[in-house]
Amino acid sequence: MNQHLNGLLAKAKRASGTISYFFLLLCAFKTFMNAMYLYGLFLIGFTEVLTPIWWTRELLGILSSILALFLMFRFFRNMGRLENPFAPRQATSIALAGAFWLASFLFSFLLPDVGFVSVVSDPISIELAPSYGISVPNLIYAAVCFVLFELVRYANELKIDSDSII
Repeated sequence: MNQHLNGLLAKAKRASGTISYFFLLLCAFKTFMNAMYLYGLFLIGFTEVLTPIWWTRELLGILSSILALFLMFRFFRNMGRLENPFAPRQATSIALAGAFWLASFLFSFLLPDVGFVSVVSDPISIELAPSYGISVPNLIYAAVCFVLFELVRYANELKIDSDSII
C-alpha cells in the first residue's frame, strides 16, 4: 500500500475512534436519562395506573435504542482497531444496530399507547399524555444502518478481490 493510502487509513481510524467515544457517551447519557425517567414514574406513583402493555412498550423501546447505540459504538471502535475494518462481524454489528432501531420504531408504532393519565401527588399533580405518532428518527437510523451494512459487505468483497490480485 502506498504512503498516501496509509495516511488516509490512519486518518480514518483516528476519526472512527473519536466517533466511537461519542456513541459511548451518547449511550451512557441515554441510559442515565431513561433511568431517571423511569425512577420518576415510580416515585410519583405512575406504576399503579399504567398498563402492562404500556410498560412493555416503554421498556422494549428504551432497551432497543440503548443497544443500538452500544452497537454503533462497537462498530466505530472496531473500525479503528481491526486489521480489516470491513470484516464480516462489522457488517453483523451494524445490521444488528439497524434491527434494534427498527424494533424501537415498531414498538412505538404497533403497541397501543396510554390515554391521558393523571396522578395527584402531595405537592404536585402530573399528567401523562399519549404520544401520538411514530418515532421517525428511529426508522431513519435503521435505514442508514441497513445501507451501511451493505456498504461494509461490499467493501469486504472489494478487499478480498484486491488481496487476491496482489
